[in-house]
Amino acid sequence: MPNPPDIAPEEARWAAAAEQTRQQYSGKLMRMQLILFASFVVFFGTIIATVNALLPTAAAITLVVGSLTTAFGAGTIYYYEQKDVQAAVKQQLIAPLVRRINQSVEYLPKKGLKQADLHHSALFPNINNVHSGDLLRGRHGKTDFVCSHLEVFQMGPRTRKTPFRNGKFEGSKPSFSGLMIIADSNKHFKGRTIIVPDHFEKHFGRWFSKQVARLSYTRLQNVEMEDPDFERAFEVHTTDQVEARYLLTPDMMERILRLQHQLQREIRIAFYQGRVYISIDDVQNFRVNLHRALQVEDVSRRVEEQWALIRTVIDGLGLNERLWTKE
Repeated sequence: MPNPPDIAPEEARWAAAAEQTRQQYSGKLMRMQLILFASFVVFFGTIIATVNALLPTAAAITLVVGSLTTAFGAGTIYYYEQKDVQAAVKQQLIAPLVRRINQSVEYLPKKGLKQADLHHSALFPNINNVHSGDLLRGRHGKTDFVCSHLEVFQMGPRTRKTPFRNGKFEGSKPSFSGLMIIADSNKHFKGRTIIVPDHFEKHFGRWFSKQVARLSYTRLQNVEMEDPDFERAFEVHTTDQVEARYLLTPDMMERILRLQHQLQREIRIAFYQGRVYISIDDVQNFRVNLHRALQVEDVSRRVEEQWALIRTVIDGLGLNERLWTKE
């Protein structure tokens, strides 16, 4: 397996086990792909032959039904098989890499956040569908957390080109693809306060920005913050104005601005019933290529980068600072 000669012995051992699993199933996955391809060749070939009167109707119907049935079966097997192989390979390679970084953190490749978690955060109004996986849960310092990669589809105009999957209409691309971290807060609170990027104020002015925001968060009150830089960058909505100002102190607003500048990604934050929800856009999942030899150094780098991101968020928001608050 093409790994650098200076790779740690334990990483080489984990990679060898994962690579053996990948090779064991890659042949089966390739056969399923070939069966799919052959089924569609037979299907379209039968249609063309029938149109040109080269096949009798009975034979054409038999070939069409047979090819479609075969394609459906092969496609179903391939879909579930590759998900299981992905999970097995990740469990053998990524899980021990995560434990080496922090013994308290558990990696669950097939698990994800519940859709209720997203509804609790209220960061994504009008959710249509959610894909979630690569769950990490554990503790950093004094803060318990759980995080997962998310793809969030939100309701939009439906057209004939809008695909219909899992009983729901979806756009061709998710409205959000990234990481969500849910962590214990270092303060007591009961209501909901959300901080979302303000995309309109710098182009259309504050009044227009506020009107657009009210359409998305009709049940929440808009809060105007005293920090002009924070006010230009974010919209704040809450169920309790007093509680929002208790949470968003000048120090916390400065921390959030600094965190966004440091990450160079769009972030959204929600405080709800003692928990902090942080979404970070444009973070890749841990997906591995099952048709190529595993690149251990690449996987290890992505694991370390995501763990650094989690630490940066928790430390950047000061969630471990509990001198006069929660323990």
